[in-house]
Amino acid sequence: MQEFNNCLRKAEIGSDEIGLAYANRSACFFKMGMLQECLMDIEMAKKFNYPSHLMHALNARVSKCKRLLDEGQINANLCKVREPVLSFNEHEEYPGVADCLEIRQNDKFGRHIITTCDLQIGQTILVEEPFSIARDSRVDCDRCLGCFKYAQNFIACNNCVGRCLHCNEDCMTNSFHHIVCNSLIAEEYEEKIELIVKTIFSAIVAFSDIDRLMHTVELLLDGKGTSDLTNAHLILHFVHVVVNQVSLNEYVKLETGSRMDFGFFLPYAHGMYPFGCYMNHSCLPNVCSMSVDNRLICKVIRPIKKGQQIFRSYLNPSNLNYINPLTDRKLDVEKQLHMKCECNLCSGDAWTMLHDKSLKQSPFWKDATAAANMTEKAFRALSNETKEYYENRTIKFLEMYDRFHPLNDTLCVQWALIVMWNVLATHF
Repeated sequence: MQEFNNCLRKAEIGSDEIGLAYANRSACFFKMGMLQECLMDIEMAKKFNYPSHLMHALNARVSKCKRLLDEGQINANLCKVREPVLSFNEHEEYPGVADCLEIRQNDKFGRHIITTCDLQIGQTILVEEPFSIARDSRVDCDRCLGCFKYAQNFIACNNCVGRCLHCNEDCMTNSFHHIVCNSLIAEEYEEKIELIVKTIFSAIVAFSDIDRLMHTVELLLDGKGTSDLTNAHLILHFVHVVVNQVSLNEYVKLETGSRMDFGFFLPYAHGMYPFGCYMNHSCLPNVCSMSVDNRLICKVIRPIKKGQQIFRSYLNPSNLNYINPLTDRKLDVEKQLHMKCECNLCSGDAWTMLHDKSLKQSPFWKDATAAANMTEKAFRALSNETKEYYENRTIKFLEMYDRFHPLNDTLCVQWALIVMWNVLATHF
């Protein structure tokens, strides 16, 4: 499918190649069981000069799709996705934020997030849409560059050289693509500048007039409050946009047939999240960041007491699978994040817990690591009840032995849970 998307991007406008790309992509949708998407691509192929002598193949595929739809087999080959939902009521002021989270400020941490109640592993405390978002420069054509959904009926922009792909015209317009279309930006700065430009235009749209926008920025820079919290917080983030941007990552299998815990994470976008950006970094986070399309999801990965601060890792989630030596990790944090981490691990307070105590004798160990030892295909084939069983046993293990964290065993199980959550949140 990626190759046919690439064909759409590179095909000459008005050529038969566009119709052929849509037709061939429709075959991919049919194979995946995405029958409605298959029919939509067939219509696009007919619209864009699909060769008449090949039309019989498309008509036969249409008949098969309609027959399967009549039999109720829509999306039959797709795994069911666990749609992210808050475990609490939504905050009155901040969309997509649990009402147990609050912003606090002090001299040591600046603005930060605390919880007003005890939080348990597995609870979802953030499902936030971005204020602005830009693709990672390494992303080719697997996702819409507006909503960042995967495997859609993408259309290509007819104006830019790269023929950027979007779900539809509305998605293209809402993503401010026309602002950065054909922009001459050096590749190494492209994603950062694109994010800044989109943030500026999003801010202009969010405020009723430029005077109000400027007044809000002046208040924030002076350290004063403002009643327009969501927009105001975002403007303050814009002042430090490179540091505060959040990377969205997707789980990638190492190779077909490999165990799930052998996978890794690759960034596909970077966004500005008004609330999520306020979570401070820790190399021993108590929440893990996930992404579904363009949304930032935060789930509790360690028990958190009322009044404690919420920490997430700014580094790639793959770093949570192991602990680098202290010196190497500090250098990585300073180089990638332009900051010094003062978490318990980096300050040395947690190193006394890194001994050889093995938890593999635990009655929960086998179940807690069972899913990670499966292939992704085998895990997806399990019943929902079995998936939930392994998830609950993994959470129970982490709750029981949190006082020993970080050990190789607890890190291993924590990684298994993170991978499990990411697989459950995607079709593929």
